[in-house]
Formats: sequence, C-alpha cells, structure tokens
Amino acid sequence: MGTVIGGSLARRGYDVDLCDKDPEVISALQKKGARVRGGVIFSVPVDAYLPEDLTPGYDLIVLSTKSAYNEDLIPLIDSLLAKDGILLTMQNGIPEPYLAEKLGGHRIMGCALDWTASFIEPGCSKVNTYSKTMHAYIGKMPKVSSGKAMTVRKIMESVCIIHYETNLLGRRWSRLVSDCSIGAVSVLIGGSYGDVLKNRKAKELMLKSMKECIEVGWANNAQFTHLYGKKIGFYHYNNIFKKLYLMLAIPRVYKDHKTSVHSLTQDMLQGRKTGIQFICGVVANYGWEANVDTPVNNALLDAIHKQEKGLLPIGEEALKSVKI
Repeated sequence: MGTVIGGSLARRGYDVDLCDKDPEVISALQKKGARVRGGVIFSVPVDAYLPEDLTPGYDLIVLSTKSAYNEDLIPLIDSLLAKDGILLTMQNGIPEPYLAEKLGGHRIMGCALDWTASFIEPGCSKVNTYSKTMHAYIGKMPKVSSGKAMTVRKIMESVCIIHYETNLLGRRWSRLVSDCSIGAVSVLIGGSYGDVLKNRKAKELMLKSMKECIEVGWANNAQFTHLYGKKIGFYHYNNIFKKLYLMLAIPRVYKDHKTSVHSLTQDMLQGRKTGIQFICGVVANYGWEANVDTPVNNALLDAIHKQEKGLLPIGEEALKSVKI
C-alpha cells in the first residue's frame, strides 16, 4: 500500500519520502523507483529511506503499517512528525483513538480505503481494483482544524477518489463490518473476495460475522455510515428470509471488488502474522464491554491464530473448523 500511495504522490510532484525497515525494499525503491501494476500502472523515481535515516519535521506522515506495530512506532512517529503536523493512518480496525491518546488528538486523521493492493516484489505493488473504483474516506479527530483536514484531503486526491467523512469513527465501524467478515473469511481459505462469494459456507460465515459486528456497533452507539452504498441495516438479518436474500444479494455489492485480496490474506500467504486481533479482536473487545456475545468473531480469531502458528492449514479445512 505504501508503494502505491507514495508513488502516486511523487507522480503529482509532492516532496515525499518513502520509508520501510527492510533494506531490500529501500534499495529497490532507490534503484528502480516505485512501480505499480494492475488497475493502475506507472513507474516513478522516489526518495526512500530506512527509519533511522529520516529527518524530523514532517508536516504529514501517512501510516500504512500494521496496527500491531503501533506501540513500537509511537516514539519514532512522535520524533519525526512536526508539532503541528498530521498523522494520517490507513490502518484497519479503529486505530485513531489510541493514536490520539499517544500523539495528541490535534495530530490524528484517518482514512478508510475501499480498495486493496498486493505485494509483487520489493518496490512493486499491484492495485487489485480499477482506478474508477478506487475510493477512500478521509476524516479527522475533533481537535484537528478543518483547514488542515482540507489540505490533507487535497494531497490524497493524487492517490484516488477521496470523500471527506465527517463521521470518521462511524466510517471505521462500517469498514470493520467488511473487514471482520469477507476479509477474515478470505484469510481462512487463502483467496480473494470472489473466492469467498462463490463458496456457500464461506459466504454464510461472512454474513454471520457481519451481523455480529453490526449488533456490537449498535450496542456501543456507533453511528454507522453507508457501506458500499448501502445503509448498514441492509447487511443485518433477523430471519431466514432476509438471510437468504443476502446470500443472493451480497455478491452484487462486491461485484467491483471480486479480485481484491485483503491485506490479512496477503500476510497469511506470505507467512506473516495477520493482525487479525485488530479486526475480529476489536469486535470481540467492544462486544465484551457492551455485554454482547461474539462467538463468530471469537471463532475466526482463534482459527486464524492457529493458521499463523501452522496448526491449521489454509483452505477448506480451516473453513470447516469454524463451527457456529
């Protein structure tokens, strides 16, 4: 994701530095530039550095690492970000409250993406959707000035179609509904969104997780935004007839994203920890606080942790192991 975002900004003439802790990635970016394939195709020279080589004073830092690293990254970000600078997090889950607590609410904005990108090789990524369907929703924490928020919005319009979201946390909750369902289930089977949607058992598990996340959000007074053009109630069901309707309707909702491969799935396939605790784990934690049972998200969390440890294979066996 960072290669796509940094490269897109560089193409539009912004003074941007890309950063990664992997020397191989930095070397590739320095020698070959940022290369993007798939729904968007370009190559552009970029400046790229290891964390220890960066110079403090950045007006804007775009954070596209896993939320699992946030605790360790806080001191580095704080040292690099200007006192009145903005940290824009692109991460999954609901990371803004924690980041605001650690870095100051006047410095935190968030962005929820409706598109994905896949790692091809160091310095090269593939956008999994067409440019016309690359939408993102940017919002701010209350203490961020509107002027700064509009400046960040204008900058990020160089990357994709940007919508300004006045209800950032509501947008995060809506995004969580998708991530904990089709995103988490796609990890179990090791496939794309399309692979989930053509598998009846996977699709049924996806809908159960959606329903559970929505009910947890409602119990926590979440003000959900629309998700893929639909009110959040569209994805909820209380009877078999609505469930059967959703089984037929949900593939149409994701018709432009069938080739998307969630970042969680990419991590699993590359042998990395997924950060599922910041998605299904978030649902479970908020459920516990509101006294709402979350058996589906608990089961997904447990199964994916077993996959990370090599105790459960990726594929149909993992899907069958989740018994709800």
